[in-house]
Amino acid sequence: MVNDFQNKISNLENQEMYTESFYSYYFKVEHLAREVIKNGKAKIYAENLTQDISKILKKQEIDVSKNKLETQYKNKLKSFFKKKEYKQREFLNIKDLIDVLVKNKISIEEEKIKNILQSKSGTARDLRNKLVHSNKDVSKNEYEKYKKNFKYLIDLFERILKSDLK
Repeated sequence: MVNDFQNKISNLENQEMYTESFYSYYFKVEHLAREVIKNGKAKIYAENLTQDISKILKKQEIDVSKNKLETQYKNKLKSFFKKKEYKQREFLNIKDLIDVLVKNKISIEEEKIKNILQSKSGTARDLRNKLVHSNKDVSKNEYEKYKKNFKYLIDLFERILKSDLK
């Protein structure tokens, strides 16, 4: 799928369709950010609940292998929370995203995330919001300004979803 996305971007860039390229990058990053939040929260909830259950069982002197218990509960709980938590149309909260990454001990370049997703003047999100309410195009310079950070975030979020937040 990464190759399909990269091919799409390359084709759009070759045709100098920078607005479409910008939107493609932005919506891909936004989608992946939502998945990171959903999976990250699910992992945090599952770990916290598993610890609580382990403590209760230990107090009751029930001998259950902690690793086996954690694995079973985490898998079930993560699945449950992924289904319930963070709907796709819900407002993307940058604080939630950064909190999830920090709590899961994932190193990030916070400024790059903010440069793309924060609702603040001069960010990609601000430009996207302005484009939605106008009929303007993204210039090549505007596009190039955000492209590197889009790529960073896509690589970061895809890596996180494949390894850190399985």
